[in-house]
Amino acid sequence: MQYRDHIDALDRYSQRFNDLTQIADHDAVVPSCRGWNVADLVSHLAEVQHFWARIVAGRLGDPGEVEETVRPAGSSLADYFDAGRRSLASALRNAAPEDPCWSWSKTGGTVQWVARRQHHEAAIHLADLELATGHAPQLLRETAVDGINEMIDVMLGDFPSWMSYEPQWLVEVDVEEFDTATLLTVGLLSGTGPESGTVYVDLPGARRAEYGLPDAIVTGPADAMDLWLWGRGPVDDLAVVGEAEAVEALRLAVADGTK
Repeated sequence: MQYRDHIDALDRYSQRFNDLTQIADHDAVVPSCRGWNVADLVSHLAEVQHFWARIVAGRLGDPGEVEETVRPAGSSLADYFDAGRRSLASALRNAAPEDPCWSWSKTGGTVQWVARRQHHEAAIHLADLELATGHAPQLLRETAVDGINEMIDVMLGDFPSWMSYEPQWLVEVDVEEFDTATLLTVGLLSGTGPESGTVYVDLPGARRAEYGLPDAIVTGPADAMDLWLWGRGPVDDLAVVGEAEAVEALRLAVADGTK
């Protein structure tokens, strides 16, 4: 997908999210985000979009330069989200994809990266809101195809250097829209955060593999695969052969504990 395609898709998902925010019960539970209600979900995505709007608008190279986002007194949560949605869209449309700015990933560093990441952030959180309001999540085909690629290239395998990784399984992901299957190692991450001192033990992790005989194969269309990997869709929509434990470990490597 091209830069403008990401912006257009981000606009579409954010507008749908905004429409549902206006009518949703903000106390309703979000089943795909542990411990969250709709108000928590809307606040999260609003803060994310306000944050990245400021990163892009200022071409900032350090997240510490971003002023804390505070909801204006007297404004509704829906209005707060709508303001962030509009600010992010405007900042991206007034930037060039190659413009440099901060990102948390070694694959980033440009506005293009932000547009792509925020496209998929909005798509997945719209799925959350749809699930919370009794709607079936719907992804554009191009979103799902690019989302799986982004997940593999950006969200997986970018482990901190202070973490050790112990692979346990090989899982083949066979997306119907892809020309070739993707092979992933799935395993456990451990380590101690150098700044926080927090000890992490046996966190799920995954990364690309070059070759090997898979312990399991997951097959299906891109939309069902993308939603399942992010914990927003059932595995029943996919065909699974092999070790069920390996398949669930892959899903946890993407979705467990994430928002």
